[in-house]
Amino acid sequence: MAAKKLDITRFGTIMQDMYNLASMSDNWTWFLEADRFKDGTLTEQDLKRFEQDLDSLENEYGISDIGSIIEYDDQSIQTGRDDAVATFYGEFYCMFAPDPKQARAEMNEYFKDEEEMDLEF
Repeated sequence: MAAKKLDITRFGTIMQDMYNLASMSDNWTWFLEADRFKDGTLTEQDLKRFEQDLDSLENEYGISDIGSIIEYDDQSIQTGRDDAVATFYGEFYCMFAPDPKQARAEMNEYFKDEEEMDLEF
């Protein structure tokens, strides 16, 4: 988990697009759909940059649990499945949020409320 805010502009199109989606969402899970590659919105070059970004988060920024923050299925495009290419979890947004500490507090509150609602049923 990143201790401070990371600069999203240092990352590629996929990371920036997913951050923009996350910043406009009430949800704390976001999906990179395979359709975006099929329709040409994203390219093989974008995917390669995304893979480099994941490597950079782990090796340069020291986020050893990146696989639990961004789940990447590198086979979904090659196999033609319609599954999500990647799933981004709440901590992804928190890493880049203007105030990561506040974003984590909001995320924790969201999941606490969700858990309490589940207990009511």
